[in-house]
Amino acid sequence: MSRTSVNLRGIGIIEVMVTLAILGLLAGAAWPNMADMLARHRVTVAASELRSDLALARSEASIRNISTIVTFGSSDSMSCYTIYSRNGEVGRCTCTAQPGSACIGSFVEVKTVQRLARDGVLITTLNEWSKVGPRLQFSPPRMTPDPVDFRALVKSNRVGQLQVSMNAIGRISTCTPDGSMPGVIAC
Repeated sequence: MSRTSVNLRGIGIIEVMVTLAILGLLAGAAWPNMADMLARHRVTVAASELRSDLALARSEASIRNISTIVTFGSSDSMSCYTIYSRNGEVGRCTCTAQPGSACIGSFVEVKTVQRLARDGVLITTLNEWSKVGPRLQFSPPRMTPDPVDFRALVKSNRVGQLQVSMNAIGRISTCTPDGSMPGVIAC
């Protein structure tokens, strides 16, 4: 009787199963960190957009030589803001309305941003407001913001908070009130 040596090549089912089990454990351990990273990224993106939009509102007031206002609002399903110019005294803007139709009357909508609650990022203002409600106004010729120390909080429902502030001369800054955003100065 002769023996034949068989040279088997390839991967067996046991090796595949062990590899998949190890990958599953690694993915399970990494998932919370990945979700936190995505939440922080969403906060960073929303805060960057708010910073840009505040600068846009100020420049619109300067270019058009007319008061430009950023009004903030929310509903159960979203937080939002609308940038608009006042071409007269009669009008109203509601950021919870469909973008493009947020303003009526003599108010001209420049931009409306809506952050859906299901996406996990909300924008709230931190100022005390008079009867006009949460809004930031730029009026020519000086373009100083009213209120002069505007502050808004961009917050994730998971992890991450950024405060966007504008001082009396219109300088915009960002900080983290709870230290949850690596690489960003604390407030």
